[in-house]
Amino acid sequence: MLSKNEIQVRIDEHASEKISLQDEEFSLQNSKNLTAIPEITTEITNREKREEEEGSVWCYQKEKYV
Repeated sequence: MLSKNEIQVRIDEHASEKISLQDEEFSLQNSKNLTAIPEITTEITNREKREEEEGSVWCYQKEKYV
């Protein structure tokens, strides 16, 4: 299990990235607002731009465990 406020990013071979956020007090609004995590937002933005240029499609799934 992830500890409180820990972020786990897993990239599988199908080019999908899962961002799992675990925090008992993490609200639904915040779980959809990745700007609260600038380094993750920047990485996704950069990866999307790079993949768009290469013609690949990336899928992002946000999961919240209670």
